[in-house]
Amino acid sequence: PIPKMKQKRAPYTNDPYVYVSQRESNGIPAFLLNYVEGEQADKVMRDNPKLAPVVMRGIGGGLGRMHSTSVGLDKEKAASHGLRWYETDGGCCDVEDQVQDKVLNKIMADPDARDHEFMAFYKRELDDLKKEMQLAKDGSLALGVTHGDPFADNILCHPESGKLSAFIDIEDVCVGPLLFDLACCAIGCVFKKSDEEDDGGHLGNIYPQVVDFTLLQALLDGY
Repeated sequence: PIPKMKQKRAPYTNDPYVYVSQRESNGIPAFLLNYVEGEQADKVMRDNPKLAPVVMRGIGGGLGRMHSTSVGLDKEKAASHGLRWYETDGGCCDVEDQVQDKVLNKIMADPDARDHEFMAFYKRELDDLKKEMQLAKDGSLALGVTHGDPFADNILCHPESGKLSAFIDIEDVCVGPLLFDLACCAIGCVFKKSDEEDDGGHLGNIYPQVVDFTLLQALLDGY
């Protein structure tokens, strides 16, 4: 729920708080956009597959601009700006809970879950994730502000042109490895069903089998 915002009749020129909630428990005002034009990018790509490369190029460009303004943030600078840190404060799809084995410990506490065939896959992926996050800690991966969950349903674009409108659903924002955002976006946006199952859409189903290299190239070009 959004706290009711200060109301005032137009014009708003002399009121700096017209789009601000002043009821946040931590005392920090929350600024809100009253309206953002666009439709969810996944819907636009499904409805008009020809626009999909334009959509992905715009998404890549948006991520690139966001990352370029914040590259090099360390934990101290992040804290001074009130930004979360990926290893300790959440964000990045709760990667902190994974690398600290919080999720693994919950699974292992359940006899049925820990013996499930999924666990072999999960443990391999978890091991890889920890190695990759160590690269960030060692300074091999650039850090900056990440969206944390840049799937196509968390991005708006203009349905007529496919151009980027806005990133939304930003509860996973934190300072983390910038490559995480790019990889996360690719995982969520550039797979499709195999040819024998393809229904004409670009996003495939929950178990994607094939990389759509046209979309991946567009994402990287935009970035």
